Amino acid sequence: MAQELIVTEGVRSLSLRSLARRCGMSAPGLMHHFPDMKSLLEAVLTAREERDVAAICALAGPDPTTLDMLDAAVRHHSSEAEITMRFDALEAEALDPDHPAHDYYAGRDQRTLDSLRPLIERDYEDPDRVIAIVGVLYDGVRSRWVMHPERSDLWADWVLVRETVVPTLVPKARP
Repeated sequence: MAQELIVTEGVRSLSLRSLARRCGMSAPGLMHHFPDMKSLLEAVLTAREERDVAAICALAGPDPTTLDMLDAAVRHHSSEAEITMRFDALEAEALDPDHPAHDYYAGRDQRTLDSLRPLIERDYEDPDRVIAIVGVLYDGVRSRWVMHPERSDLWADWVLVRETVVPTLVPKARP
């Protein structure tokens, strides 16, 4: 229910009391499970991240390359445009260190890049450089999409970046 409210109304309208009411619970009942907004948002964001990772891995197929995983991530996020944009907007709000989702989002990028590291190390000569470049590019493409959805196409922008930048990365020689 909390994720649905974030998608339909945004996080600003979300409160523990309003969520409890919509779930047919008392505020103290909900607060037994989620004592504060931070714990509620972390649970919602963790569940969403797990679902996204599973969907992206399924799209990437067996034994994917780094590029397969990145393409799958963009395809997945494009296919859920409204949801992705709402959660990206939440991430932008969470840049404020006092925001209840700040800590979650501060660690998410590193978790994502850490999970890609084995593929990147297998596929590229300089994995640290690739990780740095991929992080900047992916964040930039998604930020542009959120800021200017009327004139931005996430997949087309990604393909432009991929075709321009990825060829400059040095792949490992395959035996």
